[in-house]
Amino acid sequence: LDFHSSPGIAGNRVYLFSQKGTAIIVEAARTFKQLFRTEMGDAFHASPVFLDGKIVMRGTTNIWCLGEKAIASK
Repeated sequence: LDFHSSPGIAGNRVYLFSQKGTAIIVEAARTFKQLFRTEMGDAFHASPVFLDGKIVMRGTTNIWCLGEKAIASK
């Protein structure tokens, strides 16, 4: 996998978003442990931003917000 964005870390997890749309979450520990992996259907070149318990990412076709609550606009 090719990664152009920097990995993000929150708590004990490292978040990786590939150039071809693969999202991977691994445990931030000495021993490698993959916690989650999925194909998101978008490409990521920008680094993720962690804000109020959410992850915001800019893909090549979409702006993504992952978390329990969506960001509301006024």
